[in-house]
Amino acid sequence: MAKLQQFFKDTSAILFAEFQRSRSVQHTTLKGRDREVFIESFLKKSFPSKFVIGTGEILDAKDNVSGQADIIIYDEYMPVFDYSSTKHFLSEGVFAHIEIKSDLTGDEVTKALDITASIKKLEREIKPIMHTGEINNKVFSCLFAYSGQTKETFKKHVLEYYKNESSIDNKIDMIAVLNKYIALKNVNTEGQLELLFFETASDTLMIFFAILYNAMYKNWMGQPDLNKYLGDLKFTSY
Repeated sequence: MAKLQQFFKDTSAILFAEFQRSRSVQHTTLKGRDREVFIESFLKKSFPSKFVIGTGEILDAKDNVSGQADIIIYDEYMPVFDYSSTKHFLSEGVFAHIEIKSDLTGDEVTKALDITASIKKLEREIKPIMHTGEINNKVFSCLFAYSGQTKETFKKHVLEYYKNESSIDNKIDMIAVLNKYIALKNVNTEGQLELLFFETASDTLMIFFAILYNAMYKNWMGQPDLNKYLGDLKFTSY
């Protein structure tokens, strides 16, 4: 077994043990935040410092604001606006977004997909400084859960949620259930959304990380036009 494969298996065991221990926390909000911190800490240790790992809302240049996102992976060269109670991240600087859930019950799936929908609707106008491949004008969004429904139940729930959404770009990109499976969106030959499930077992975290990494790196190093966020601010000389 490759050394990194063993590393991810061991890290998965640690994450799941921390998840189990957090069940003794009675306060629901604190419990949820603890489980976000487990993944947040793993990402901070795994990605270089140029990636800011935070939580807050995402703002676009037309003043559209997303729901409160559990984890935002952000470019360190982009400004972050701190309101004390929350933070605003500029949509152009967001590499990826992750919702964290303890258990993928029907209600929790809906909540996560609602947040993703609010993020996918945001506009992004990226001026490429240098990039490889195609620039993605939608934030890469995914869901990570510690436990979840069967594949059949989960698939039915997600497809029902998206039955009136025609654009594949506005749908969640990846869902991972620790030590169980990963689901990726796909468009079939008839142009309909499919969820492709992969039995990933103890390799789930490793595959989740690899897909997330590739989604972040395939895009751009870009620069937002701050004037657009400031109402096309113009300066008058005297």
